[in-house]
Amino acid sequence: MKLEISPAEYNQRLTNLQQAVEAQGLELFIVTSLESIFYLTGAGFEPLERPFFLLVEPRRPPKLLVPKLDQAHLSKAVGIEPKNIRAYREYPAPPSVGWPSRLREMLPVHGVIGVEPTARREITDELADHTLQTVSLVEQLRKVKSQAEVAMIARAARYADFAVGRLMQNSYFGASVAEGFAQTRTVSAKIIREVDNWDALTTKVLMATWASPRSAMPHSVPMLQDRLTAGPHVALVLTRVNGYSAESERTYFTAPPSPEAKSAALPTGATRPYESLG
Repeated sequence: MKLEISPAEYNQRLTNLQQAVEAQGLELFIVTSLESIFYLTGAGFEPLERPFFLLVEPRRPPKLLVPKLDQAHLSKAVGIEPKNIRAYREYPAPPSVGWPSRLREMLPVHGVIGVEPTARREITDELADHTLQTVSLVEQLRKVKSQAEVAMIARAARYADFAVGRLMQNSYFGASVAEGFAQTRTVSAKIIREVDNWDALTTKVLMATWASPRSAMPHSVPMLQDRLTAGPHVALVLTRVNGYSAESERTYFTAPPSPEAKSAALPTGATRPYESLG
């Protein structure tokens, strides 16, 4: 059985947002975030420098404004009628057919317009003659997960755990970080084989080992030439499968840990043995 969000659930999300827009006292709410548009319609895309807009009003059908290049692709958006998917000309476009002009044509003359906190500055600058309110409506809706969402997150977590296993299997004293990173292909191929409705635009795998001493720097970037010698090392995997993500991490050693590492890792009185991959 496919794991996916049903059209009924996407429609309910749009309805929930319409109700939130009305409760907030907004005339219209402009959604520009890739993640928010995906959450509301199931349409994945790569915006690059081209903005995408989902316009949501309390009591009217939602509308999309997208680059002409993506108009056919965005027809897969659930809950948006084809007649309500409008397009603008690519950059550089004559002023009358670029996204600023097309967007203004779709906006109400009066009332407060809501925008997401992540809305790009160039967008809010173009709307400076309107009354704007920044509000996190979609983020609030996303806090409550449906059973289907929980199942999709669990699937992503299983692939993340599998990927950590691949990192561990390819770890030994003296191994390079590149050897573990190369396993990205194996994990990606497994997802492609097993997920029959796999979506390339919303599926990603990021996996690597932070070799000691780089593992002590949380926001560092692992270097492919780093070697797994004395630990501790950190295996970290981020998976996103059809839009839903998970993370899995393990701290491990390729040589017997030092007394200092043992005392830091185990609470007082614990007796769990250590296992080395050396």
